[in-house]
Amino acid sequence: MLRWVLINFGVLILFQATKYFLGLQWAIGVSMAYAIGEILWLKIRRRTISPFMLFSLAVVLLFGVLDLWLTNDFFMKLESAVMNLMMAGLFGLSLFREKTIVEELAENQGRITKEKTPDKTFFFHFVTAIWFLYYILRAFAFTWMNFAMADGESFILKTFLGTASFYILLAASIGLNQQLWNLLLKLRLMPSTRKNPMTETSMQRPCIGTRNLES
Repeated sequence: MLRWVLINFGVLILFQATKYFLGLQWAIGVSMAYAIGEILWLKIRRRTISPFMLFSLAVVLLFGVLDLWLTNDFFMKLESAVMNLMMAGLFGLSLFREKTIVEELAENQGRITKEKTPDKTFFFHFVTAIWFLYYILRAFAFTWMNFAMADGESFILKTFLGTASFYILLAASIGLNQQLWNLLLKLRLMPSTRKNPMTETSMQRPCIGTRNLES
């Protein structure tokens, strides 16, 4: 998983870290050098550039340019909202792909097999939609905090609530996936339960958790 994250989002992580410690101009230069090197490495290895890596590059370029040109307080208050809306866009756009970003992460963690089934596709699109809505709500919440509170108060609240909510949802997405799978079966939302009456066997069959998401 760490390798997948670094390949696809390494430039974004490096940009934010360098900006925090060394400033914006260093962040733009270092992240662009890293991006160029990473693209050349992928080309040499004859590997494709993923949509997630292109997204990271777009975010770095957009925020680098905006940070240089727009230094007023109004933009600073909207910056966190724009970042969250872009994250929502990443999850939202992946809903139109055969594999969502959540499913790709699960595969790279080795938690699921690569076998395709309608139920598996529906499940991961459902979880991805939850993350999409999370970032939409987070963008609106952060915008309200930025304009309704003093800078110090909003920063503390965003840091605490943003970090806590992210890790709670992440833990739930990983640790409660079997329970969510069973709930979707019970509510007859899965494609298989919409076609056929649900049996006791189908409700009890474990489908997630190790590498057994086959149905």
